[in-house]
Amino acid sequence: MSKYQIGDMPSPQKLDVVGGHWVGRSIERNFLGRPIVRSILLRDPVSQFLSHYNYRMMRYLSQGLRPYAVDIAYRSRRPDFLTHFILNTFAEIPRPRLVLMSSAEKFAQANSFLSSFAFVGDHTRCDELIARLAGDLGMPERASLRNTSDQWLERVPWKPLGEGDLSPSMIASIRRDNELDQILWETWRDAGGGPIEPDPHEFAQEARTKRLTRHASRLVNQVRRRVDRRWTGTDASLGS
Repeated sequence: MSKYQIGDMPSPQKLDVVGGHWVGRSIERNFLGRPIVRSILLRDPVSQFLSHYNYRMMRYLSQGLRPYAVDIAYRSRRPDFLTHFILNTFAEIPRPRLVLMSSAEKFAQANSFLSSFAFVGDHTRCDELIARLAGDLGMPERASLRNTSDQWLERVPWKPLGEGDLSPSMIASIRRDNELDQILWETWRDAGGGPIEPDPHEFAQEARTKRLTRHASRLVNQVRRRVDRRWTGTDASLGS
C-alpha cells in the first residue's frame, strides 16, 4: 500500500510537478494521458549516511531531543538503504518480495526502473537538473536554497560530521556493507538523461546466519537510539 496521501492534492490537470521522498509510481495513474518525466538524484553511501545522520540530529535538537552516537545510528540502519528505498518506496516493490530477492536481482530491478527516468545523477547535479526543467516549467534556472545545514545551524547547536570525522575502518565498513548502493551510485552518478547499460557485477551472497545477526543488531540499536535521543544522549561517538 502506498505511503503517500493525495486527499489534499489539487486536480492533477493543474499540476506540473510532483515531488518528495515518499511518492511512489502508482501516483501516475492520476495523470492518465499526460507524459510522465521522472528524475532522481543519488548519493554515495558514506555521504548519504552522514547527511541523513546530521539532518536527524539537527531535527531532534530542534524538537528538544538529544543526539546519539554515529556508530549507533549506523548499526541501526538497513544495509543498502538507498537501493531498498528506491525499490520499495518509488518502484513500490513490497518488502516481503525484496527479502526474497538476491542482490543481483535488486540491482537489475533498480537499473530497469532508473532506465525509465529522464534524468539520473549525483546529488551535486541538482542545479543542472533544475536548469533542464526550468524552460518546460516556466521557472527560474536557479532555485532558492531551503532546508540547508546552514539554515538549520542557525536554530540548533550542532557541529555536522563530515567524512574526515569518521575512522578509515568505519568508512570501509559503510562501503562494504552497502555494496549494492555503492555500485548503483557509481553506475548512475554521471548518467544524466536516458537509459544506460550497466556493467555486470558479481555480488557475494551473505550467509543466512550473518543476515540474522545483522538484523538482530539493527533491532537492538534501534532501541538504543530511541532511548538515547530522549534520555541519555551523548556526544557523537566516531565509531571504529
